[in-house]
Amino acid sequence: MGTLVGLLVLSGWVLSTEERIELETQHTAAGWGYRIKQNSRVMIDQPTIPAISGTKGFATRQNAQRAGELVVSKIRAGRFPPSLTPHELDSLGVLP
Repeated sequence: MGTLVGLLVLSGWVLSTEERIELETQHTAAGWGYRIKQNSRVMIDQPTIPAISGTKGFATRQNAQRAGELVVSKIRAGRFPPSLTPHELDSLGVLP
Protein backbone atom coordinates (compact mmCIF):
# COMPACT_ATOMS: atom_id res chain seq x y z
CA MET A 1 0.00 0.00 0.00
CA GLY A 2 2.84 2.40 0.86
CA THR A 3 4.43 1.87 -2.55
CA LEU A 4 1.16 2.64 -4.33
CA VAL A 5 0.71 5.86 -2.36
CA GLY A 6 4.33 6.80 -3.09
CA LEU A 7 3.80 6.23 -6.81
CA LEU A 8 0.63 8.30 -6.80
CA VAL A 9 2.38 11.15 -4.99
CA LEU A 10 5.36 10.95 -7.36
CA SER A 11 3.03 10.87 -10.39
CA GLY A 12 1.18 13.93 -9.12
CA TRP A 13 4.44 15.80 -8.63
CA VAL A 14 5.62 14.94 -12.13
CA LEU A 15 2.32 16.03 -13.69
CA SER A 16 2.22 19.30 -11.80
CA THR A 17 5.84 20.01 -12.77
CA GLU A 18 5.04 19.40 -16.45
CA GLU A 19 2.02 21.68 -16.32
CA ARG A 20 4.18 24.58 -15.18
CA ILE A 21 6.33 24.52 -18.33
CA GLU A 22 4.97 26.92 -20.94
CA LEU A 23 6.05 27.41 -24.56
CA GLU A 24 5.37 30.69 -26.33
CA THR A 25 6.27 31.66 -29.87
CA GLN A 26 7.28 35.23 -30.58
CA HIS A 27 7.71 37.26 -33.73
CA THR A 28 11.04 39.11 -33.79
CA ALA A 29 12.90 41.31 -36.23
CA ALA A 30 14.81 38.18 -37.35
CA GLY A 31 11.68 36.01 -37.90
CA TRP A 32 10.11 33.70 -35.33
CA GLY A 33 11.53 32.45 -32.05
CA TYR A 34 10.31 30.82 -28.87
CA ARG A 35 10.36 31.37 -25.13
CA ILE A 36 10.07 28.63 -22.52
CA LYS A 37 8.87 29.46 -19.02
CA GLN A 38 8.72 27.39 -15.86
CA ASN A 39 6.55 28.70 -13.04
CA SER A 40 6.10 31.92 -15.07
CA ARG A 41 9.89 32.48 -15.05
CA VAL A 42 11.70 32.61 -18.40
CA MET A 43 14.10 29.67 -18.65
CA ILE A 44 14.97 30.00 -22.33
CA ASP A 45 14.52 32.98 -24.64
CA GLN A 46 15.44 31.85 -28.16
CA PRO A 47 14.73 34.61 -30.69
CA THR A 48 16.81 32.95 -33.43
CA ILE A 49 17.42 29.44 -34.74
CA PRO A 50 19.82 27.69 -32.37
CA ALA A 51 22.75 25.50 -33.47
CA ILE A 52 23.37 27.37 -36.73
CA SER A 53 25.62 30.32 -37.43
CA GLY A 54 24.09 33.72 -37.88
CA THR A 55 21.04 35.35 -36.41
CA LYS A 56 18.19 34.03 -38.52
CA GLY A 57 14.80 33.46 -36.98
CA PHE A 58 12.53 30.58 -37.89
CA ALA A 59 10.62 31.22 -41.12
CA THR A 60 7.21 30.47 -39.60
CA ARG A 61 5.50 30.38 -36.23
CA GLN A 62 4.91 26.65 -36.73
CA ASN A 63 8.65 26.01 -37.20
CA ALA A 64 9.44 27.86 -33.97
CA GLN A 65 6.69 25.90 -32.22
CA ARG A 66 8.08 22.54 -33.38
CA ALA A 67 11.60 23.38 -32.24
CA GLY A 68 10.33 24.70 -28.92
CA GLU A 69 8.27 21.55 -28.34
CA LEU A 70 11.39 19.43 -28.78
CA VAL A 71 13.22 21.56 -26.21
CA VAL A 72 10.28 21.21 -23.80
CA SER A 73 10.33 17.44 -24.24
CA LYS A 74 14.05 17.40 -23.38
CA ILE A 75 13.41 19.49 -20.27
CA ARG A 76 10.63 17.15 -19.16
CA ALA A 77 12.95 14.19 -19.73
CA GLY A 78 15.56 15.83 -17.48
CA ARG A 79 18.08 16.55 -20.25
CA PHE A 80 20.09 19.64 -19.38
CA PRO A 81 21.10 21.58 -21.23
CA PRO A 82 18.23 20.88 -23.63
CA SER A 83 20.29 21.94 -26.65
CA LEU A 84 19.19 21.28 -30.21
CA THR A 85 21.54 20.02 -32.89
CA PRO A 86 21.55 20.94 -36.57
CA HIS A 87 20.55 17.31 -37.30
CA GLU A 88 17.50 17.56 -35.01
CA LEU A 89 16.47 20.85 -36.59
CA ASP A 90 16.86 19.34 -40.05
CA SER A 91 14.77 16.32 -38.99
CA LEU A 92 12.02 18.69 -37.83
CA GLY A 93 12.16 20.45 -41.21
CA VAL A 94 12.68 23.87 -39.64
CA LEU A 95 15.99 24.92 -41.15
CA PRO A 96 16.02 27.67 -43.80
